[in-house]
Amino acid sequence: MGVVLESFQVTNFRAFSNLKIDTLGAVNLIIGKNNSGKSSLLEALRLYSSRGSPAVIMEILNSRNELREPPRAEFVYPEDRPEFTDPEDHRSVGVVFLFHGYKVGVNGAGMIQMGPVGMPDEILSLSLNWYRAVPTQEGPPSWEPVSRTTDEERQDLRSALTIRWGDSEKGRLWLDDMLMRHRRILNSDRLLDRGRLCCYVPAGGLRPFEIAWWWERVALTEEEEDVLKALRLIEPDVERVAMVDAFMPRFGGVPVVRIRGTSFPVPLRSLGDGMNRLFGIILALVNAKNGLLLIDEIENGVHYTVQPELWRIIIHTAKRLNVQVFATTHSWDCIEAFQRALQHGEQDGRGIGYLIRLNRREQGVVATIYDEKDLAVITRDHVEVR
Repeated sequence: MGVVLESFQVTNFRAFSNLKIDTLGAVNLIIGKNNSGKSSLLEALRLYSSRGSPAVIMEILNSRNELREPPRAEFVYPEDRPEFTDPEDHRSVGVVFLFHGYKVGVNGAGMIQMGPVGMPDEILSLSLNWYRAVPTQEGPPSWEPVSRTTDEERQDLRSALTIRWGDSEKGRLWLDDMLMRHRRILNSDRLLDRGRLCCYVPAGGLRPFEIAWWWERVALTEEEEDVLKALRLIEPDVERVAMVDAFMPRFGGVPVVRIRGTSFPVPLRSLGDGMNRLFGIILALVNAKNGLLLIDEIENGVHYTVQPELWRIIIHTAKRLNVQVFATTHSWDCIEAFQRALQHGEQDGRGIGYLIRLNRREQGVVATIYDEKDLAVITRDHVEVR
């Protein structure tokens, strides 16, 4: 079973001044109190796996209602501070919320960084920069970075979230265009690297178009049976799944199931939240082949009696498809189910699973890592770690 990321470090992002996780497994369950950074860690992994895709940045901001005028923030400059000192002239829209403590890194100072520990060539960096238009003989002007300027020149500047991979600039997200068009994304003329495939399942479930798109990729393949096995954890008589567009053609249809003994298709949603949650999780898992699967609050809608078998399916399928899994939970039942699944499938699970606890300390959020032996003791002795 492959491990895409063996370690991960996040600096100046959301709740993390400098979070360092030295060891990651193929399947990682993330726990911690409210506001400890569980969802933020999933966001960082999404950003990193997409190599800072502007579409992912916009989606993350939009999911938290942050695509709007931000509060007044503190801007952090390099030691050779530029002459202009009023960053409010250059609107930063929602990107303020991405920076730790709302201290926005400007022109390379205090930037967001994330990636494997000790691998500078594979670090994703985000920082706010100002650019000046340079006329060209033909076509639109090019834009060059500005470190210093005069008051008279401010009106001619544009601000952008600059995206770097290692030492190379990969793209820019122009913030004035974000403000005017809200969701329209303009990159630099250089295409961003797509990075590694990453499938994300939010706490509230997948959106209709995601379900339709991901189902189309697995229908009539061997991965379709993985989805059916998951659904049969709750409804053993499920025989088939299909998408019908009678009610939602705009989004590619809605999922329906054929149940043994019935002569008509049954809408999946009518079978309850648990069925829909299982469907979304496994559908995302089989679409994340050779990449990452991120699941926020994996236990949502899933009864505790089903969770051990769900974890066994996740571990077995992730191994077969070479998927690294990161999931968050608040639930003790989920922790116990995770441990039981690892113990039950020793040939599949040993050395694979880690429990990662995020905890706020004076120095910031820190991660404590528990391996499978630690996890067995924790669940046996009912040690409170959430």
